[in-house]
Amino acid sequence: MVKAGLGEEVIVASIKGQPGGYLTGPDDLIALKSEGVTDKVITAMIDKMATGGSDRVATVPSAEPDGPRPVQDVGV
Repeated sequence: MVKAGLGEEVIVASIKGQPGGYLTGPDDLIALKSEGVTDKVITAMIDKMATGGSDRVATVPSAEPDGPRPVQDVGV
């Protein structure tokens, strides 16, 4: 999104509002910074991971006749 020219506020809003997980290890953060990602965007990514990362709900097959059951995606 940074390379596409989207603004910092748009990127932060997307991080906060969309399910997803981010790699936030030291080498990952250095790589993001070297690509021009701002501290505010990186902080939003770190905050997202600290609060559980992905908010997405996935489904898995069920042996029950009523179909798949929802499970929480842990972002692994």
